[in-house]
Amino acid sequence: MYTTFKTTNNELLDEMRTLVDERFGSLERVLADRSASARLAIEVEEEAKQSTGRTLLFRVSGNLTIEGHKYTYHASAVANSAELALDRMRDELVREVKKSRGRSARLMRKGGAALKALLRFGRS
Repeated sequence: MYTTFKTTNNELLDEMRTLVDERFGSLERVLADRSASARLAIEVEEEAKQSTGRTLLFRVSGNLTIEGHKYTYHASAVANSAELALDRMRDELVREVKKSRGRSARLMRKGGAALKALLRFGRS
């Protein structure tokens, strides 16, 4: 999986690269053979304390594109630490990929059942 990063703070860039390398194995397992054609774009932002009025927040968003632009998934998360936001974003991406995989399998089964019913139509 090819990964690109965009951060508002360059100090976060190295930390994010190591975290993604460590923690995105579950996403690659879900993608299985499509993992080679997958592209993940991660954007990390730091919100200033003055604008939120609370503690420092991190916003992480990710776009996963598979097989060109055939399948596109988006997830984002906000948390007090960059690690927690990255984990939440990863979990949301995994959930979306699994959900779409189940949806396509269900549609294939329904289509097969409809075709079988169509072929049986003339029989008594």
